Amino acid sequence: MLIKLFLLFTVTPLVELALLIEIGSFMGVVPTIGLVLITGAVGALLARSQGLAVIQELNEKTSKGEMPTDQIADGLMILVGGVLLVTPGIITDLLGFLLVVPTTRRAIRDFVKSKIIADIQFSSFVAGSRSSHKYYPGSTNDPRIKDTKVKSQSANRRSKSDDIIDI
Repeated sequence: MLIKLFLLFTVTPLVELALLIEIGSFMGVVPTIGLVLITGAVGALLARSQGLAVIQELNEKTSKGEMPTDQIADGLMILVGGVLLVTPGIITDLLGFLLVVPTTRRAIRDFVKSKIIADIQFSSFVAGSRSSHKYYPGSTNDPRIKDTKVKSQSANRRSKSDDIIDI
């Protein structure tokens, strides 16, 4: 994990810097700085408007008593996208716009959600496949369940002798 963070915070800025130098040599210094400033300003405004829209959707969902899972994921992606957009660079701006624009954000969210669900199902399958029987935990053919009969309520009632405490 430490190596990944090191690469993220060293290689990414170096690649961004090299790309900005190349663009600067092609377009000139002033247009390159203008490009960085414009993408940062437009990105911040877009992130703000999208963030407010997601907050409104989140409030609507919670007022209906529904779990706003998609809105929470969207809010997180807009936050990360906004940070990437105000960070100077072309690659970070591209990634930021992908996370802030609703169409691409939904596609990314659905892809990540499907990967997480697949990982959960796979890990459940691996954990449940230790025995030779194929079963789902909690199902009626689960070999760990010994007795599935329901006791009557009268059998569950305690007798008065159960209330006596030995000291």
